Amino acid sequence: MKFGKARKIFIVEDDELQSSLLMDRLTRDIPHTVTIFPTGEDCLKHIHENPEIIILDYHLNKDKKDAATGMEILTVIKKAN
Repeated sequence: MKFGKARKIFIVEDDELQSSLLMDRLTRDIPHTVTIFPTGEDCLKHIHENPEIIILDYHLNKDKKDAATGMEILTVIKKAN
């Protein structure tokens, strides 16, 4: 049984297993259009596509020195929308 309508969803997650699990769950009952981005910068390049939902890893790139964190990306997304 399907409930709701399909949505455009962006997943910003640097852990491949986590993003795969999220995508599987999100597309199981409703055929959402899901795009996975391993970095926040990749997501920001596509923000003009106006996703209805963005699932953002709070701890994005916590071990990478030069990459933006989840909170930094969230700040940019909020300014864009």
